[in-house]
Amino acid sequence: MIGQYDGDGRHVKKFVHLTEETIRFTYDASGKMLAEYSTVIASVEEAKISYLTSDHLGNPRVLTEQSGKVYSRRDFTPFGEEIRTPQRTEQLGYSVDAVKQKFTGYERDSESEFDYAKARYYSNQYG
Repeated sequence: MIGQYDGDGRHVKKFVHLTEETIRFTYDASGKMLAEYSTVIASVEEAKISYLTSDHLGNPRVLTEQSGKVYSRRDFTPFGEEIRTPQRTEQLGYSVDAVKQKFTGYERDSESEFDYAKARYYSNQYG
């Protein structure tokens, strides 16, 4: 993985060697991430618009489709480990999503499972 940062230390570009995927991140003036763009080699699904609702800590909690239907929900432990609830997920018809923002809005690196906390990598299991 190769990362690129802007003058404010924000992660603006990431290249993953394993998948040859390039991911770009855009931010607003206050530093909050607005969007994440990824190169896709191949896809069997049509692109769709999703909305992410965060709580007061910046945790992305609910993902909704353009129609307003919830298709994914997340809960976290105090240090940020994601709480998996397969029964609720299946019963409510929620699906797996590809959003990389996790605890307090930090990007979770899929290779290391650490959260990128702007100036360091953070383990959600140890705090």
